[in-house]
Amino acid sequence: MKEVFILDRKEVIDLLSKKLNGDLKISYDHLAVLTNYSKRQLIRLSKSLNEKGIDSTLKHGNKGLAAHNRASNDEIDFIVNFKKLYPNITIAQFRDIYLEDIIFNPSRKEDVSKYNLKPRSTSFFQRLYKEYKWTSPVKHRSHKRDSPLHLLREKSPRAGMLVQIDGTPFDWFSSSQRFTLHMAVDDATNDILAGWFTKNECMYGYCKMMELLIKKKGIPLAIYSDKHTIFKSPEGNITSFGVMMDKLGIEMIFANTSQAKGLIERYNGTAQRRLPNDIIRFKIKDYDQLNIWFNDFYIKYLNEKFAHLPIEPVYEFVELTENYDLNLVFTVSNTRKIVEGNMFSYNGYYYVPYDKNGEVVKIRTSTEVTILYFVLENKVRMKYIGIIYDCTLIGTKHKNKQVLINDHKDLNNLIQEMDKKTKGSH
Repeated sequence: MKEVFILDRKEVIDLLSKKLNGDLKISYDHLAVLTNYSKRQLIRLSKSLNEKGIDSTLKHGNKGLAAHNRASNDEIDFIVNFKKLYPNITIAQFRDIYLEDIIFNPSRKEDVSKYNLKPRSTSFFQRLYKEYKWTSPVKHRSHKRDSPLHLLREKSPRAGMLVQIDGTPFDWFSSSQRFTLHMAVDDATNDILAGWFTKNECMYGYCKMMELLIKKKGIPLAIYSDKHTIFKSPEGNITSFGVMMDKLGIEMIFANTSQAKGLIERYNGTAQRRLPNDIIRFKIKDYDQLNIWFNDFYIKYLNEKFAHLPIEPVYEFVELTENYDLNLVFTVSNTRKIVEGNMFSYNGYYYVPYDKNGEVVKIRTSTEVTILYFVLENKVRMKYIGIIYDCTLIGTKHKNKQVLINDHKDLNNLIQEMDKKTKGSH
């Protein structure tokens, strides 16, 4: 949808002043379209500017315009009813939705005509919020002159130099169930690059987010995060996620405090305020749908509102080479020993490896093998003598009875038994 800007009276007078000074080449007809003022009103304001100056015109410039701009009862009633769809929404977002979904939506032109609906300024909606005692989830604090200032650091000059990542848990569907949004934002442009929702903050969520980011934009030079144990081990050792970033040549930089993150923290707040209302607005049903919609549509929608060009027009993202397999990058490697029954344990579960023909791979007990956890697929595989085998989960490590698997027939029988037990418990 094309972005449309509605100007308030001060902005209109500023434009007229520039026009009169010769700093702006624009016709009254064009200004009328931009401002929703009539050409006649604009000429009258220009005359007032010439005779009385900006201060006086700002003070009295709307004299005689009230009848033209005053909202009708039908218009007010329409807006009040429309507001019921979004009980917890900021003034800025409500105005955005009203303009996009009603005023500039071709399918609603009959309503616009019927109720005499018009583009309204932010101050108009501020007055409505006050009059109807609507509350905004954002309260703007007034800054005292002698209050300490927090100096902002300089932003990265080029896109792809530094990407901020973070996880924010929130009840996105207002269902009393919190999910974590793993999000990446470009430090140079404020572009949201990718996001992924999971029940908890986890390595899979960050790996999936990074996969989407890299496929869409390329590999950034560095990522900036907090000191969550996913990123930084308390002992100072490199984490599994750190190993993955090292494979990609991405430098990891850590913030000591949430204030040091700045940009991503502000975007977390923006997401928590805006996304729940847009989930209602766009009729998103569940987190599976949300993950697709967020990356395919919503990121672009937000970036058109909040992102900007970098200081330097140089792109630091490195594109993937053809046939580059990110599955091999987002893999955790460990060693285990084969136990009796051709099994190994991993994260509290027993697995059995099998070959491409579906036969159990027989390996001598106590033989050391490499276990590969493919994070993006959520699959465990075994590497032995240079060959990677798929594996089947057969039970937890802590069961009282240990099952021994000697061949493919034993494994099939066990799976059938497990299937019957599972169905019987439902």
